[in-house]
Amino acid sequence: MDYELVQYYLRKKYYYSAQLAGNRALQINQNSYVNQLYYGLSFVLHNKLSKGLTILDTLVKVTDVGLPSTLVLIHTHKQFEVQDTSTINTLEQYVNDYNHSEIALFHAANVLILCGYNQNAKTYVDKLLSEYPSSVDGYLVKGWLEFQDNKLKNARNCFRAVLSQKTDSIEAYLGEVATLEITDAIQMLNQLIVKFPDFLPPFLEKLYLYMSIRNWSEVLETIDRILDINPKCILPLMVKILYNLAVVGKYEEVPDQFFMSIEELEPCSHIFVQWSSAIVRICGQHKLIINECIRAMQIAVDLDPSINNKLELAYQIYLSGQYEEAIKIYADLIKDEEHIPKAIEGIVLCHIAMNNINVEVEKQIELLNEIRGELKSIELIFINAYFIKNNESKSNLIKSAIDKQFDSITNLSFGPEYLIKLNPNMIMFFMKYLSDSIYKEIALEKLLSICPGLINGWIMLGNIQNIKKAHQSLERVLELDSTNSEAHLMVANLFIKQGNFANASKSLDLGLSYNLSISEWPLYNLLNGLVHKHFGKDNDCIQALENSLNNLSNKQHALEHNDLSSLFITLSECYCNVEKIDKAIQTVNDAYKYLKDTKYEGEIKLAEAKIAMCKNDLKSALKILNAIKSDQDIFIKAQKMKADIFMKTNQDPFEYAECYKNLVDSFPTVENMVELANAYLKIQEPDEAIQVIKKALSLKNEPSMFIKVAQVFVAAHQYEDAIKYYNKSGIDGALEMANLLIKLNQCDMAIKVLNSLPLEMKVIPMANALEKKGKLDEALDLLKQCSYLENQDLNSRLNILRRSGEIAHKLNQNDLAISLYKQALIHVNADSEDASSLKISLAKLFMQINDWNSCELICSSLLKDTNNDIALLIVADLSFRRCDFVTAKKHFYKLLEKQPTNWAALARLIEVCRRTNCLEEVKTSMEVVHNHTTQAGFHYCCGLYNWYGSNINDAMKHFNLAKNDAEWGQQALHNMIQICLDEATLNLNLANKLITEMKPNTPEEQKNYKLLSSYILLESKEKQSIEKAISVFNELSQESYKIAASLGLAMAFVYQKQIQRAKTILKRVVLKATWQFEEAEYLERSWLLMAELYFQSGKTNVCVELVNKVLVYNKSSVKGLELLSAVAEKEQRYDDAVDYYEQAWVLSGQKYFKIGYKLAVNLYKLKLFTKSIEICFDLNPSNPEQMKLKKDIMDKARLSLRSR
Repeated sequence: MDYELVQYYLRKKYYYSAQLAGNRALQINQNSYVNQLYYGLSFVLHNKLSKGLTILDTLVKVTDVGLPSTLVLIHTHKQFEVQDTSTINTLEQYVNDYNHSEIALFHAANVLILCGYNQNAKTYVDKLLSEYPSSVDGYLVKGWLEFQDNKLKNARNCFRAVLSQKTDSIEAYLGEVATLEITDAIQMLNQLIVKFPDFLPPFLEKLYLYMSIRNWSEVLETIDRILDINPKCILPLMVKILYNLAVVGKYEEVPDQFFMSIEELEPCSHIFVQWSSAIVRICGQHKLIINECIRAMQIAVDLDPSINNKLELAYQIYLSGQYEEAIKIYADLIKDEEHIPKAIEGIVLCHIAMNNINVEVEKQIELLNEIRGELKSIELIFINAYFIKNNESKSNLIKSAIDKQFDSITNLSFGPEYLIKLNPNMIMFFMKYLSDSIYKEIALEKLLSICPGLINGWIMLGNIQNIKKAHQSLERVLELDSTNSEAHLMVANLFIKQGNFANASKSLDLGLSYNLSISEWPLYNLLNGLVHKHFGKDNDCIQALENSLNNLSNKQHALEHNDLSSLFITLSECYCNVEKIDKAIQTVNDAYKYLKDTKYEGEIKLAEAKIAMCKNDLKSALKILNAIKSDQDIFIKAQKMKADIFMKTNQDPFEYAECYKNLVDSFPTVENMVELANAYLKIQEPDEAIQVIKKALSLKNEPSMFIKVAQVFVAAHQYEDAIKYYNKSGIDGALEMANLLIKLNQCDMAIKVLNSLPLEMKVIPMANALEKKGKLDEALDLLKQCSYLENQDLNSRLNILRRSGEIAHKLNQNDLAISLYKQALIHVNADSEDASSLKISLAKLFMQINDWNSCELICSSLLKDTNNDIALLIVADLSFRRCDFVTAKKHFYKLLEKQPTNWAALARLIEVCRRTNCLEEVKTSMEVVHNHTTQAGFHYCCGLYNWYGSNINDAMKHFNLAKNDAEWGQQALHNMIQICLDEATLNLNLANKLITEMKPNTPEEQKNYKLLSSYILLESKEKQSIEKAISVFNELSQESYKIAASLGLAMAFVYQKQIQRAKTILKRVVLKATWQFEEAEYLERSWLLMAELYFQSGKTNVCVELVNKVLVYNKSSVKGLELLSAVAEKEQRYDDAVDYYEQAWVLSGQKYFKIGYKLAVNLYKLKLFTKSIEICFDLNPSNPEQMKLKKDIMDKARLSLRSR
């Protein structure tokens, strides 16, 4: 099949491969004149004319090949610069003398086609089929001729005619393949491959076809198969390089001297030109790759010094940045009249790149426009655009050039020629000068859909997209090249714009780790400075920004005007923060030099005003701001700065609103009216706000405005009107309306509104509505259903997992909740706020289920951030739950030092101090926050402090002030009811009233409500109420309130005189229970009730053991101390009894008559008559027991004193 291989290579213009195949054919059959003919032709077409002549001269007189050999010889002689016309004339005479056999005519037509003389070839084809109408070879050569003329149907018929007579004609097969649609062509090629598994052409054709449709997986598979057959085959090697550059952007996988393979395997000028021209246009101006392409083009020029080749060499040198060298080559080519325009365009583009436009260049542009006339080239369109001042006209011309560039590939299949015509490098160059970002984004997306490996294209796209899309583009860059420092800087910039400074810092560190030289880039230092500023590190920020200033001369990485503005303004602010006002002023003065006559000059004026504010020179600040007129870009910002001065410093609400009114007067836009409405709301002028927003609505009557109006009504607490406008906004405002309805407890209406929305949009508010209705199982099922939706963005997925975890937690499905929180953590950055929030939820959950080690582990990671107060609160809480009250107290104090109004920490500290019998210590912390009387947390803490200090009236007063708060209300009501149920302060009427005020929202709150209601029934001590309470306690004892319900049951049985049953209940549950904060009060009361029952039955040792257990956890237990006193008294240890009673008397605030009575009695028994009498005087004289006390103790003690 060497003959067929030679024919294939000649048609594809792989002349060196044709020579190798021809040589192999001659080694097998050296007497074959046909093989010698095509062997000679391969040298001629390769421009090795002398070698070709030597071979072909011997064939002139050979029958069948004499005619084609002579035709090739004529072509060869015409290729010399100095033609031998005599020889050519002689050879042309020979042509007429030949006997035209079928074989001679076939080869004559074939060689003429291969030499590019299709018209001459047609003469021989017609003659062949005229004289030999059934000639198989005639139809074969006619098929190739028709194919050359793009008459695919005619060509296909010819090839099929050949195959009908000669079924094994490989050339006919390949010919038909070339005329078919891709699917049919590949099918036929597969048949050929099965027949001839080691024959390369079918594989090569498959490679071309798959490349043309960009089926890259098949391309790569085909490349591997070809290289298995012939590891030195040039086409797959070059296609692989093309793939690495254009598709996957793997520049590092391109060999250093990749054109060495062409030098070695196919050293033809046109091959060098074809591949270097394609590669240089898609390599993103990668220096090493461009240099190798230039080397290839220099070889091509040496082989064929044509004008076109020299133009291409000059263009590639221009792309490498060697503009002077490129200009020299272009200047030499101007001598050729035909190529003057191209050469001049090249020279002008070089001057544009050097920013060196002189009079001579301008004259050349005039000449170009004259020569080109109406038919302007793409380059000339751009050149004309470059010199136009009007932005719109400039943009339109550049867009026209880019569109023309895309149009040039309309009828081409993907491959080297396609990429040469498209020239992605030129498109991206044009786009640098294009201001229309919308068009730019569309054009870049189109370009990147063709060549997704263009890293520079993705970076350019990321620069103009919105934040979400830009993140995606830059992720693509980092997928292609994770070491791309520019992309890491851009990602950091995006994170800064989003306020995600932790991730911005990480991106900067990553960029620096891959390329240490970026530490000298102005942008790196600017971004680093902005990160430091956010974290309050003003000195570090100043150092970074000063580094940026020192590197502004770095032209390769120069800052844009907007970044320069940000640099100077941020630096001046930091200087102000560290009280270096002089340096701040100097920075502003420097900024004016850099940004003079730019649109950012006004921003520096605002920075000047901020410096005046920093000096507390508000008069100067206002003077600067007042001087800014409405026709200046910064007018709106200036008015807002003035408003801030009037509100925050001067506290002048009228002037504050007046600033926004000035905005509306100067620019009566809808946006400014919305700002004015918000300003009115801020100064408590809802009517004015509504009036303004309605005026805005008259200018822009559309859903977005109805939503804005509704938002103003919400802020003004006019919810009915807000709902009306939300309704008018249709589906756009449905989500906000549903959230408002949920807030207003109109959950059924909210669900109705949400039903019309897509699941992924409504899932969170729908779950919130179901949760508020108490349908937690339904809410969790809905969230689970949505978690399987495809194409969810990361934020939605995270919110769904978080809410699922919260609801699972409320349903006591703790294992599921933990799993969901952990899944959510996978989707967030380890140091982000989301991660911190999720870890806190997990830590709280672990603490609740007593998995203290897991809780501590999470908190340790959270406390790496020393500002994480919630984590410290959990650690403190953990110490508290472990009964390490000393450590807990230390942590709570630390939290309160940082933030005295951390009510959760203060409430826990009060609890700890009560349990360690040092409640007085909290007094200092309470005094610090005494002026926060408007906050519910303050009143809750005061109520707790007074309750534990036995100041019951004050406690009730403070709890009452906190009971309506969303955060503290339910617990405040719970505590008030507990006070009403206490034996010393029993008030069932008030307890019944308070229980109606409780509004349980969660299952836990509902169970607590049932529990308290049952205790109220129990304390009535009515038979029917006790039975009803027992029924509820039995129900609750099967659920999470086991200890509280068991205590209730035991108390009920005591009231029913069923002491043994009470003991049984207490033994079964209470003795096995471990102390947990959630039910600590109920557990301690259970131990005390059991101790009392054992005391009553004479088992004082068990009683003391149980009381001591209580005192381990609560040293302020008055009831416990009472019982210890009773045991000591019974055992006639009156010293101990007095000691315990005295402690109980102090802890009860010296208000419990029963304790005082017992103390007086025991003091009397110890013959401490004076002290006994003093206690009697301290007791409430209105108590019914007072007469008995007077008779039994007071009178006797007085008598005993007199008798001494």
